[in-house]
Amino acid sequence: MSHHCVDWIPTEIFNKLSILWTLEFGYIEYKVPTVWFEHGIPDTSIIRPEQWHKDVHYFCNNSCTYEFLKEKGLKAYHMGSIFLDRTIPHKRNPKLLVYVPQHFRFEDHKMPEKWNHPPKTREELEALCKEHDCEDFITTVTEDTNRDLYKDLNIIKSNRMDSYGINHFNKCRYLYENAKVIYTDVKSTFDITAEQHGIKILGRENQRHTSPYIEATGNKKIDVLIDGKSCTRIINKLEQIIEGYE
Repeated sequence: MSHHCVDWIPTEIFNKLSILWTLEFGYIEYKVPTVWFEHGIPDTSIIRPEQWHKDVHYFCNNSCTYEFLKEKGLKAYHMGSIFLDRTIPHKRNPKLLVYVPQHFRFEDHKMPEKWNHPPKTREELEALCKEHDCEDFITTVTEDTNRDLYKDLNIIKSNRMDSYGINHFNKCRYLYENAKVIYTDVKSTFDITAEQHGIKILGRENQRHTSPYIEATGNKKIDVLIDGKSCTRIINKLEQIIEGYE
């Protein structure tokens, strides 16, 4: 991982570590501490045994992954994430229905067609607004959403790869500040975090496939840390790990 992806970690600390986003494509043992940062809440690939290594430090962004890896005897820590820190609402003003469609291009993935979630119609979203007493609806999409499917549904967009994620963090914080209800096609980082902020979540019961992660973890509740101290906690732990190797 390049430093610009975690620019909030001081250079003198980053240079003494090997930080990984994923272990899906193999693992090389280095002469410096190796730290895995969980990407997404949760990172469902981590349930595979080939990604478990005794010398890797696993920085988990949620309670469920932490407990799962800890039970495997691995060096796991519940740390939180920069996303959780940067998206904490400044002030809640709940008035909107936020629609969260599947945020990937389904056609780019080898998945059964039955797992696809067709877009909600404007009429369906307006009906949900009325049912839950929302002023209006907004549809949140990312850089890998097929935006053409949702272009008439009041989209608000962000690119997680641009500007070190700042644009995406700001968008998500705005939505957390203004969401009264969230309707989501697929359980993911955005709605799991929103639930921790006390926002009502709809649509999960209609998810069209069961996640292997949920099966492996026994469908435990996923809790995240929204105390605003994730980055500080991570930096302090990295310093401790480095001290232990030197």
